[in-house]
Amino acid sequence: MEAGDVIALGAESLLVRHDWLGLLAVYKIRLPKPYRHPSLDERLRRLRTRREARALIRLPEMGVPTPTLYEVDLDLSLLITEYIPGRTLKQATESSFDPDHYRKLGKLVGRMHEHGFVHYDLTTSNILVSGDDLYIIDLGLSEDSDDPEDHAVDLRVFERCLESSHPEVKEEAWRAFLRGYREEREEATDTVLRALEDLKSRVRYI
Repeated sequence: MEAGDVIALGAESLLVRHDWLGLLAVYKIRLPKPYRHPSLDERLRRLRTRREARALIRLPEMGVPTPTLYEVDLDLSLLITEYIPGRTLKQATESSFDPDHYRKLGKLVGRMHEHGFVHYDLTTSNILVSGDDLYIIDLGLSEDSDDPEDHAVDLRVFERCLESSHPEVKEEAWRAFLRGYREEREEATDTVLRALEDLKSRVRYI
């Protein structure tokens, strides 16, 4: 691959904007961790690449937008996806808080949970805002689950993100998120919220 524009370099991966068959695309390469045993590191990177590729195919079938998957290479721990111009929800919130972003996100997460799927790394850095649309990204930890406790973990991770990254708008953002979630899941929301309270009470006493 020829050099492209580096979008982001994180602890887990390198994101590069580059051409793919005449289309502007994002190349996501999961980076080796020198502190891990090489064979374990390779297995983990392959697993997370496979999980993310699977999620990028499945979520749009549920009506949950993600960047389109163009190509996957498990040997290189490489994903090539559609490039979507925009910014993260974290950046958008820091620039100009819009509670409707959070209501829309709540609906998408509710839809994902209703179809038995969890993200497990649900933060405002892992949501892309492009115009009026939201896209779920960074799905390497995602799994299938119908268990309300697993759905509650997604909500708790997101709530903690709001507490740490957006404390000034946390309450309003959380209310908007739950409003959207309830629009999608209706009575099932109460089961997940009870599981969330149980989870928080257990953590307090550990």
